[in-house]
This record gives sequence, C-alpha cells and structure tokens, in this order.
Amino acid sequence: RRCGLDGATTGGDESVLYGYDGESLTLLAHSPKFETGRDCAQWAWHHMQEFGTREVNVDGIGLGDGIANALEDKGAEVSRFIASSSAPTAEARRAYGNLRAYVAGELAQYLQKREIFIDPSDSEIEGELLGIRKKRTGGKLFLESKDDMRRRGVASPNRADAAMMAIWGGSRTRFHFAED
Repeated sequence: RRCGLDGATTGGDESVLYGYDGESLTLLAHSPKFETGRDCAQWAWHHMQEFGTREVNVDGIGLGDGIANALEDKGAEVSRFIASSSAPTAEARRAYGNLRAYVAGELAQYLQKREIFIDPSDSEIEGELLGIRKKRTGGKLFLESKDDMRRRGVASPNRADAAMMAIWGGSRTRFHFAED
C-alpha cells in the first residue's frame, strides 16, 4: 500500500491524495488549497493513516519538497517524484522523454489490461487522464506540461498526477517495461 500526493497551496488547484493497494487506485481525499505545505502534510498524514500506510510519493520539486519534508517529520516513508527525471531503464528511456510520461504510459497499459482499477466514485479522473495531450519529440513520448494545459484553458490534472504518483514504485521497485 502506498499513496500519491499532489499538494496545492496556491492558485485554483486542489490537493489530492490517491491510495494504491496493488490492484486498485482509490481517491482517499481531495481538498482546496492549504495555507502552508505543513497544513497539506498534516491533512495527507491523517488520510494515509486511515488507509494504513506510511509510504507516499510526492512531487519532489518546489512546494512538493516542503510537503515531503513535513511528511518525513511525521514518520512517513517518502519518495520524491521528479517528473522531469529520466525513465528508469535504458529501454524505457528510448521510448519515454521523462519519468512522468513513462509512469503515465505504464498506468495506461495497466488500465487497458485491467490490471489496475480506478475508484469509480471519482468522476473527474477519467477526464483528467484523457485531457493530457501527448507528443513525440526525437522519437520519445512526452506529456503536455501543466503550464501548456493552463494556456489552453485546461485545469491542472491534480487527480491524474496523484494517481500516477501512487502507482510509481519509487526507489523501492521498478515497473516492467511495456512496449508502446
């Protein structure tokens, strides 16, 4: 069991916490932005304990790093998800331009094969997952950035990102590589 947290303290974004138990992704909680990263961490920690895990993957850049630090102070086992970092294997690096695209590709494969199920009570995640544009550059798959999505009037895919972070094994495990 582990969680994926996409935290927010500014703008119109929401904080989202998804849980993953090895076969299902469950929306554990979502909330409007928090005053501080520590407030977000406290909120997430409460829901993580209800889900029965100390493991959480959090955006490791900017605001997310502060949230990760606050969760570590509470005793959480945190892996920092750096979306722009490389995919984990040489084979994956040939197909995917960064870690975010790789994990999205893995999630898509798992959903198509019905190896992972998404919480049916979350009416927004499907639209978020389908709303992220993909592009190929130099033969590698990339996902549209959050900034590019905002420029075309699409909200940040907070739920999709939290779900992707929840399935990512961090430094603890690696996915199998799935062909495009």
